[in-house]
Amino acid sequence: MKKVGKYGVRLLAIVVVLLLCGQLIMISGSRSNRLNHFAAGVQKSNTPTLLISGWGGGTPTYHRLITTYYQQKIAQKVMTIWVLPNGKCLVHGHLDANRPNQLIQLLYVWNYTPTYNPQTKQLTAALTMLHDRYHVDKLNVIAHSYGGSEWANAVFCSPRLQKEIKYQKVVLLGVPVDESFGTKTRFDLHLLHKSTDHNFKQLLRGASLMKANHNQPEIFNLLGSKEGKNDQTDGSVPHVQSQMMRLVVKKMGSTYHERTYANTTHFQLHQKKAILKEVAADIWDN
Repeated sequence: MKKVGKYGVRLLAIVVVLLLCGQLIMISGSRSNRLNHFAAGVQKSNTPTLLISGWGGGTPTYHRLITTYYQQKIAQKVMTIWVLPNGKCLVHGHLDANRPNQLIQLLYVWNYTPTYNPQTKQLTAALTMLHDRYHVDKLNVIAHSYGGSEWANAVFCSPRLQKEIKYQKVVLLGVPVDESFGTKTRFDLHLLHKSTDHNFKQLLRGASLMKANHNQPEIFNLLGSKEGKNDQTDGSVPHVQSQMMRLVVKKMGSTYHERTYANTTHFQLHQKKAILKEVAADIWDN
């Protein structure tokens, strides 16, 4: 029995080490790169773009996007931010006002929590750090899944973040903003009064504050349809949970765009070349 116990402890230790190694790989970060020339038609901007992954996401989420935009001379990755569970931020790289179309990759050291609320607090710390340490006062955002939920809840519920950073263009990829409803519910305006999602109600209150602070980003809400044009889910997030963003944007008074991609899963929203091309056009008008 003692031998069995020793083997069990060793096996558990090996499993833990393998899991930790796997997580280190997940958050290793994509390689930074530098562009000296940009493709014809690409609009150069000194507003950096923050890349936020969703639950369990890490380096692979935006590795293809970062690589594609570099190869096509659209944008350059200049910084990686690792956010610890306590909100402390570790940074590699730097922002340069003379380098246009800069990408910042944000990685949560641990984002396997039951809700996205801990990551919302961590993202708040990261955004505050970008403003205070790097003087970022304008920002674009590309966010996948819960990463977009975290961005919305962090910013809409923080008067300070609304006043310190102007969010210009925000691309949401399969982002749930109201989890009251499932695949059997079709979006309509009356759902506003049927929502039971506390976070969504906070967003509505925050939307009025965003408008008052003249912080009204242009929102691009991209949805996937797993099994064709009429499918109401990308396999993970029902359309209605993302479409509730229409009501938030309406209250905020921003410009809103919504696109649905047939035969596209939740994962493919940040992987398909056609979508990456359109996202680049949304951000940099190329």
